[in-house]
This record gives sequence, C-alpha cells and structure tokens, in this order.
Amino acid sequence: METTTADAAADLLATAFAGGADARTARARALVGSHSTWILRGHHDVVLAALAAAPTPDASAWIIEGIAVSSASRGRGHGRRLLGELRHALPRNAELQAETDAEVVGFYAACGFSTHSLGEVYPGVERFRCVSPRP
Repeated sequence: METTTADAAADLLATAFAGGADARTARARALVGSHSTWILRGHHDVVLAALAAAPTPDASAWIIEGIAVSSASRGRGHGRRLLGELRHALPRNAELQAETDAEVVGFYAACGFSTHSLGEVYPGVERFRCVSPRP
C-alpha cells in the first residue's frame, strides 16, 4: 500500500503528542483530516515537517494543535518556515496560540511567541501557553 502525503504528515504529527502510539496516531489522523494542515516536503516529496492548526470559534485566533519536524531535518528552520506560512495565510489580526511542554517552549520563544507557564498540568510535566502577537 502506497503512503500518501497526508498519511506521512499524520505519522510525523503523531510524534508531537503524548500517550500511547494508537492514541497519538488516531489524534494525528483526525487533525490532518479535519483541520488546516501545512506540510513541508523535500526531495522526492518526503515530508520534512507538518503543522495542524484550527481557528477558534470566533476566528480571532488560530490554535496550533501540533507541529513536528522529522528528526533528520530538525534545526534547519523548517518549523519556523511552517509558522511563517501559517501567519501569511491567516487574517492580519489573527493571533496564534499553542500549548506545549518544556522541551519545545524554546522553539516558540525563538519564533517570537510570548510564553507563560501553566504549571504542572500533568504529573511531572510543566506546560506552557505560547502566544504570538497580532501583527
């Protein structure tokens, strides 16, 4: 069976979530199927990075549900590029929001997001709310 770009993006996005493999895969496939998804492909259409986001009910902000860059492609600006493409596609006054853990909060801070600790949301896991100012 041939893997589609959507399948490859979902497989990559699944690595951004916590929980068991089946739950991560199901969540990622649902996001790719129902949300706006940005996919960065390289040579031979290999998926290098993927981002899934959705607007809030009032469309004043977009929530980044997941962003992942393949391990071989990290540190090359692919995640930052996807965020830039998302910002470019959104209405000028829309805010970007994300929730992440300590391992990834530095990425959002480096991309200009303000970060605020939410404390230990899960046992032993500090979570952060990340907000990109409206342009």
